[in-house]
Amino acid sequence: MYIKSIDANGIGNAIGLQKGDELISINRAPVRDEIDYLFNIFEPFIHLRVKRNGGVLGFDFEKDESEDLRVVFEEIQYRRCGSKCPFCFIDQNPEGLRKTLYFHDEDFRLSFLHGSYFTLNNISRKDLQRIVTQCLSPLYISVHVLDREVRNFLFGVKRNDKLLEKMRFLVENNIELHTQIILCPGINDKDILHDTIHGLEKFYPGVRSIAIIPLGLTKHREGLTQFQPVTKEYAKKLIQEIHQVQTKYVQRYGERFVYLSDEWYLKAGRRLPSLMHYDDLFQLENGVGLTRQFLEDINNQKSVFKRPLSSPKRLHILTGTLAYPILVEHLVPIFKQAENLTVTVTGVVNEFYGPSIDVSGLLSGRDFIRAINEDNKECDLFLLPPNCLNFDGLTIDDESLDSIMQKTGRRLMQYKGDFEEVRRAVENVECRMSKCEGRITNYECRMPNKDIINRRERKEGAKNTETIFNDD
Repeated sequence: MYIKSIDANGIGNAIGLQKGDELISINRAPVRDEIDYLFNIFEPFIHLRVKRNGGVLGFDFEKDESEDLRVVFEEIQYRRCGSKCPFCFIDQNPEGLRKTLYFHDEDFRLSFLHGSYFTLNNISRKDLQRIVTQCLSPLYISVHVLDREVRNFLFGVKRNDKLLEKMRFLVENNIELHTQIILCPGINDKDILHDTIHGLEKFYPGVRSIAIIPLGLTKHREGLTQFQPVTKEYAKKLIQEIHQVQTKYVQRYGERFVYLSDEWYLKAGRRLPSLMHYDDLFQLENGVGLTRQFLEDINNQKSVFKRPLSSPKRLHILTGTLAYPILVEHLVPIFKQAENLTVTVTGVVNEFYGPSIDVSGLLSGRDFIRAINEDNKECDLFLLPPNCLNFDGLTIDDESLDSIMQKTGRRLMQYKGDFEEVRRAVENVECRMSKCEGRITNYECRMPNKDIINRRERKEGAKNTETIFNDD
């Protein structure tokens, strides 16, 4: 845990920490990563041990419980996935992208901190005990299938990974799990899918939700296993099938337990369910209910564009081909309420990954540049989707808002959920676009303090994990 930067107004700077210091322990508890830091820093009396220039320094100080050091740590080494899933999206990336897009992460810490999915395949006994001790809940698990033979094929392994035993240990020790199934037509669907759902249901409510996500196939699959794509008819049949399952679970548990990602409804041309259909929005970041929430959000803001603009303006909205009909139906009428505003929507074809990848979050900078350059009309502002940039403000091919503006000579901004911001931008020719801030890897450790304080109550009596592993 090396310190990368220090806030000049923070405690870390006040007590004399320096860039390059390695944080060893807090109150004698070793600090291996961000979780250990968060778990121990919210105490009133702190004793730090820090490595500097080959020596070890001690720092003792008193602070408010809610305060942290206000330092940024360098990226730690996350664990690499040991599975060889033939449908893995990372293996479908073209050459020449940034290195992080080729990294197969498999780390429970990322799952807890950022909601990333991992498989439990490589987790050790010590990891399980740590999860329980620090109450790292909820976690997000990629299950895909429970049938042993199909599981070995989809994960590219030949051993028994004892998934159910590990899940049972976690849920029996009050760790909440949310799971996902990447559905591959003809492989883990139909009876095999229902067996997987039923097997996970046995852990309910410890396993609180299942998300079913359609397989994604890019055009960069040379030498990879061939899969059947998800078609419109397939999506229609699956929706009907899963709705019947959901009805059973609503009667049994009062919630649906199994949820389809928005892509299924959009691919099928079906109207999205109401927001209540998604219960507590357990898997919003996985695209389950995200579109419906977006529609609710824009509906709540529709009065913003009832006021006329001061002069005629033209707004061009760019999105993926999957979301295009939704925006035309729901968003354009709201924007067109405003006098002096002309609105155009373009569903941008993904030439970077191939047209079968139709979600807006995987559009590349060069796809946006092409679409902008093809617009030969005078336009005051291009509006980009909310999920097309990463935490560093970059597209999948490392273009930023600034670089796209420089290459096209056009003004653009990213929609971030605020119609008032869009209105100001389209009104103001000189508007500067706000940039995405923050990183996953350069964290500032701002997890809700109450959650961290509650997790300091160590879990005792965790059941033995000996039967789960032959070794660590």
